[in-house]
Amino acid sequence: MNLALIKSFAPIDLKGIKKAELMNRIDRKFVVPQHMISDILSEVIEHYLILEIDGKRMMNYFSVYFETPGNEFYLAHHNGKLNRYKVRKRMYLDTGTCFLEIKFKNNKGKTQKSRIPTTNDLFGFNESDLAFLKENLPVDPVMLQPKISNRFLRITLVKKDMNERCTIDVHLNFIYNGLGTSMENLAIIEVKQEANSAKSPLVEILNQKHIHSMGFSKYCIGRVLTDNQLKYNTFKPKIRKIEKTIQV
Repeated sequence: MNLALIKSFAPIDLKGIKKAELMNRIDRKFVVPQHMISDILSEVIEHYLILEIDGKRMMNYFSVYFETPGNEFYLAHHNGKLNRYKVRKRMYLDTGTCFLEIKFKNNKGKTQKSRIPTTNDLFGFNESDLAFLKENLPVDPVMLQPKISNRFLRITLVKKDMNERCTIDVHLNFIYNGLGTSMENLAIIEVKQEANSAKSPLVEILNQKHIHSMGFSKYCIGRVLTDNQLKYNTFKPKIRKIEKTIQV
């Protein structure tokens, strides 16, 4: 990736990015070969600002996902069930900040995320964590176990009119049972846009390059790639597309 190009974007800080909260939003994900990112960024630089924290523009993320003994969260996603959950702890490695997060997709297809600050013990829950989970989950949080972790680098862009945010994740790695799996040649772009906003310059460039949106769950794809005992029929087309993308 062209670091000089990343430095060429005008910056925005955490306070500024809060103006783009996007409460009524549409989310779209795109999977692209990592080597295309510099070319894509060069074509949208005039439209976006880049998040900068303490002089850094590529942020390190580490996440641990929790699951029931019967893999209920994974299977709900695999089987297309709505009203489904994901539970994770995430550390922003550059700042040391940690959050416990619940992602809930309701029966209207809308995703809601709630989170609380937590300690840097990413593989267990304290009393505050358990109280939060009990209030927001339909299962007993005591039964939840750390299942898989991932690490990646993220770039965050904000459209200059504040009606769109975009994240670009690269150098994605999964760890399961002490073994790692890398997706170094893959980049995941997520565009978050106000439902009634104008066209996205980034999405337009992606479509011109014949790159179209597709669902991509880091948790589910990571589970499929690292655990051959899991049911994954529904995800086979996505896995094939990802494999083709990595090979480009």
